[in-house]
Amino acid sequence: MKFFGEETMYRRSIAIILTGLFITACSSGGPAGSDADIPFVYSALRFELSFGDEGLPEEFLLAEPKGLAVKDNGDILVADEHHLKIFDAGGVPKERLGGQGQGPGEFQESQDILLSPTGFFAVGNSFSQFNLYSPDNAFLTKYNGGADPLLRDYCFEEGLSFSYVTQLSMLDADRRIYHVFGRNRDLPGKFPVFKYLVYSDGNSLAELVKHHSRAYVLNQNGGSSSSAYLGEFHWGVLGENRIVFAQTHHENAGDGPGSLYILNIRDLADGSASRIEVGYEPMVLPQDLKEIKTKHFREINLTIEPPPELQAVLNDVRFLPAFKALRTDGDFVFLFKFNLLNEELEQNLEDAEMNGEEIADGIYSRFEPYAVDIVNVSSGRLVARAEFTCIPDVIKDGRAYRLYKRSDAFPKVECFRIDPAVYRSGRDPL
Repeated sequence: MKFFGEETMYRRSIAIILTGLFITACSSGGPAGSDADIPFVYSALRFELSFGDEGLPEEFLLAEPKGLAVKDNGDILVADEHHLKIFDAGGVPKERLGGQGQGPGEFQESQDILLSPTGFFAVGNSFSQFNLYSPDNAFLTKYNGGADPLLRDYCFEEGLSFSYVTQLSMLDADRRIYHVFGRNRDLPGKFPVFKYLVYSDGNSLAELVKHHSRAYVLNQNGGSSSSAYLGEFHWGVLGENRIVFAQTHHENAGDGPGSLYILNIRDLADGSASRIEVGYEPMVLPQDLKEIKTKHFREINLTIEPPPELQAVLNDVRFLPAFKALRTDGDFVFLFKFNLLNEELEQNLEDAEMNGEEIADGIYSRFEPYAVDIVNVSSGRLVARAEFTCIPDVIKDGRAYRLYKRSDAFPKVECFRIDPAVYRSGRDPL
């Protein structure tokens, strides 16, 4: 560890192909299970309820939700319109916190929510700022990453000319994990962007992960260019003292049959590290998806061309990254694979939105299920593969939740029950 601080500072056939995957646990040095023992669970999600778009008091209707979390008691938290809206497990309104402003508990713009296994949670407020809450929903304080002297010193030591906290996981009253995005001032070349996980105990900072991104470039004239197909940094909290992370282009072994991706486990209590290797069959990246995406930081009309060097790197990529998204539920890690048809549909939606065009009729009904690997971290085993109709925002105690935001309808929260067969090895959460 590096320390800083006061003390030390496509289809259904795709799912069939995936049944050839295997997993090995490096700590044991041998196979972690026979492939024949691993089930594939089709149609693993069963719809239970939705809410937020009708039948609610006006102040609890959802307008532009940007964050979602689920508590141990089943309460569902939604960050929406300068507020934190709290519903019970059945979608019945309970409480509304915050309001527009800069005072205690108020929001300039409510954003992402990260709820830790201990019940503490942080809600994004604005650039590098968060409102922090106790398990009983009491507002504790505002956190400003730009005003944190420990984090400022750390970013200076890392040579970051530009940095901000993108996510904050509050483990308890003192311990936190910061996800930091930064640009290195000493790397003027192609890829100066780094992503970090930094652990704070209130008196010092410890670097958990340093990820050098080749998938993201900041432009000098107010924008950023990136591509999900160049690989990404994924992470999640497993419990009070453990995290899991993966780097889907740094730690891929091989680029053909027999390839591996790696789940890294870090224990915050004793600093120990372990890893799990998961076998997969790479999927070819079609040429028509090899387009760098550019976004603006400022809401002004800028014409920003993506850096040619980034496009050149993407042109050389043969295969999709090992997976698209990572979610956790206790000791279980869910790895969502790419679906090529869905990638094409998402690109069509993005292009229509950017060009101010109408959304094609029926496009949302054309999305296909995602193939998912489910790994039990405690046993180091791939326990199941499954088919999910969506990539949920949250998986909690055997249920999947998502914010469903369509351009042709009001947003809502949807809840699905996960087939218990998905949790075959280890606890059954239901």
